[in-house]
Amino acid sequence: MPVAPIALLLLELVGIADTLWLTQAHLLGGSCGDESGCSAMLASDYTRIFGLPLATLGLGFYLLVAGLAWRALVAEMRQESIRWISVLTGVGVFPVVVLVYLQGFVIGAWCPYCLLSAGLMILLLVVSVLHRRQSQTLQTLIGRLPELRVAIAAAAALATPSLLFLGLEQVLSAQPIALHSGGTSQHIAARVGTRQITIEELDKAIQLRVTEARSSMREEWLDLQVLETEAAKSDVTVDQLMQQVKPPEITQQHIDDFFEANGARMPPNVPRSRLDPQIREQLLRDGHRDAEVIYIQRLRQRYGTQLSPPATERFAIDANPLGAPERGPADAAVTIVAFSDLACSYCAKAHLRLDELQQELGADLRVVFRHFPLKMHPEARLAAEVSACADEQNLFWPMVDVLFENQRQLGTEQLQAYGESVGLNLTQLDECLQSHRGDAVVNADLAEGDELGVSSTPSFFINGHFMKDLPSVENLQHLVQVYQ
Repeated sequence: MPVAPIALLLLELVGIADTLWLTQAHLLGGSCGDESGCSAMLASDYTRIFGLPLATLGLGFYLLVAGLAWRALVAEMRQESIRWISVLTGVGVFPVVVLVYLQGFVIGAWCPYCLLSAGLMILLLVVSVLHRRQSQTLQTLIGRLPELRVAIAAAAALATPSLLFLGLEQVLSAQPIALHSGGTSQHIAARVGTRQITIEELDKAIQLRVTEARSSMREEWLDLQVLETEAAKSDVTVDQLMQQVKPPEITQQHIDDFFEANGARMPPNVPRSRLDPQIREQLLRDGHRDAEVIYIQRLRQRYGTQLSPPATERFAIDANPLGAPERGPADAAVTIVAFSDLACSYCAKAHLRLDELQQELGADLRVVFRHFPLKMHPEARLAAEVSACADEQNLFWPMVDVLFENQRQLGTEQLQAYGESVGLNLTQLDECLQSHRGDAVVNADLAEGDELGVSSTPSFFINGHFMKDLPSVENLQHLVQVYQ
């Protein structure tokens, strides 16, 4: 038997395997390794025509030509079959050459599977043409058309992969599936160049923001329910009810205190006579907002309104894996992990609030402190390292209390003075800083915060549930009852 039919059949089988892999990669998301350009190619618009991947059309082509190569094993059908193989591959060489050009000069990424398919196409053409030349059948370029039954079988082989692809794509888009490996979702949700991003990676990155937005909307909705209940009880609308909330009176002393606290941020060369009315309006707006918040909180307390997120929404967070500073028993019913910035004014208020909650709940509450100095507060980093070193001398909490009280003065000399005031051994403090042990503690906390998606301070994880603000004593007492 001539070598050509066997060689053609083997090449076709390799082509079928190659295009089959590329087809499933289009359908389910696949990769040929970070160093290849497969991801860029698969994501390119150049690899589809009329919505169909070229790989799917190539699979149909290789199935068709494989059928012809199989017929070529029979002597009576050999010349006709190889003649059509040479014609079809001659036509097929043009699109694969264009695709190779696009890879090198437009997309700028080389896909080894695509290059393999191009090489196979050229080899098929060469082998079939050489056979025709050897058998002296090259003079008749195309010859007579195939019989109807052969033409139908050829059309079916060519179209079947595309029809199957369209059907599967429609099913998968209606009911997305994920490929599982060891219980981890591997569904490719996006591509950035050659990097493939799984849906698990994407969801993990946005989980905290989604939780924060969902919690905020839940709280707003509950506030509205409380206001509507109170409004109905008083036979007024919610707007009329809120108009009854009066802001506190703003005195000149309030204005003077605000100016003194924020003098550095005031526009220069502007007289107080022009600033005072603006300050008064700002204080009125802030006071009205605070009064509304306090009013709604009292209504929620009156109606026993408490939000208890389900356990399924907890974050997988180890409360204290590295022995961070903490107060309260390890087996407390409620554990609050607080990511805090020592230069953040809201963190200072939250720190005082945590003290109050701990006094109220006692052994039912455990508080774990995590450092998360923000880049917008450059002085907070050194303060965090100093407090981490103070923890080595069992003086973390006194040191943090002083730092939160003196947030406007966190320079190196001030930090040393604060340390001395709480009883720190300055020699040991300096040795800790020089050896970067405090730096390592802060970096570890920052890394875990980044892993969880923390982006602002303060941020709290209460028994694994993310909360932007600390709940009331009543809500925490409710959690104590839930988790006991």
